[in-house]
Amino acid sequence: MKGQESLIVSLYQSRHLGEEGVVHALSSLGSPCCVQFLEQLVIECCKQHHSDALRTCLSISGIMLSDATLDRCIRICIAQHQPDTATIVVASLCSYRRELDSALEALLVWVCRQKYDTRNRRFASLLNMLIEQNVVDVAASNNLALRTACQSGNREVVQRLLQDARVDPTAAQNHALRCACVHNHAAVVADLLDDHRVDPSSMNQAALQDALSHRSHATVSVLLKDHRVDPSVCGPACVETMIAREDYDRCILQVLLNDKRVEISNHHLRCIIEHLLGASGLNGLSNLSDSTTTTAHAL
Repeated sequence: MKGQESLIVSLYQSRHLGEEGVVHALSSLGSPCCVQFLEQLVIECCKQHHSDALRTCLSISGIMLSDATLDRCIRICIAQHQPDTATIVVASLCSYRRELDSALEALLVWVCRQKYDTRNRRFASLLNMLIEQNVVDVAASNNLALRTACQSGNREVVQRLLQDARVDPTAAQNHALRCACVHNHAAVVADLLDDHRVDPSSMNQAALQDALSHRSHATVSVLLKDHRVDPSVCGPACVETMIAREDYDRCILQVLLNDKRVEISNHHLRCIIEHLLGASGLNGLSNLSDSTTTTAHAL
């Protein structure tokens, strides 16, 4: 690395040279730049979130940055929560295969982990670039990206991933659906159920069992609207568990007792009613179906 290049790097790293200064310095250099010089600048641009300087460094023709440098840049973007900078780095990647699988997969999972915010479109743009440029396998690690998006409840990311033929929403024993059920992401559950590959009844109604055990009443309601879901398999057991623990969840009880497929013994129904009456009087039964309320008064 030449003396002039070393000086530019030192001034930039010490913050004595700003972004505009770097851009100007790069345009002023007469001879071809040293790769080591550009790699140091690119890393520093990522650290300082200087988009214009980063684009200038990456646009210099004839320079091929090492995979190690690009890997480091991607991980800096993740650590510093910079989707815009990551987008610039990804846009610079060539179409041929690079040894960046691990870093790009980490970047994809990071994007999928973000909570959806309609005011912030940066992550959606980065996701589209990752998929459309085909620089990362969206189904890597047994569809970890989709499973992560379902856990975070990011419906937009889930919908985008489901459009990709490589993504399998049933991978890892329906983990995507079960994860969304556990975290009570009803809208995501609805999207997954709309995919013909997803069977919510698999593994003995495991999705419903997970939703019930985690008191995810919103996802329970969505699941019960699907004709493939049979609450008689695990509904009574859920009620029995709540009775045994004397730990009642009103929303779950209401959903189960209002479903005609769930048969509750008179003994267990009496326990439920006594609890509700003790907690709030007859008003505790006001949201139950007419048939259940009639049974309650008869008991």
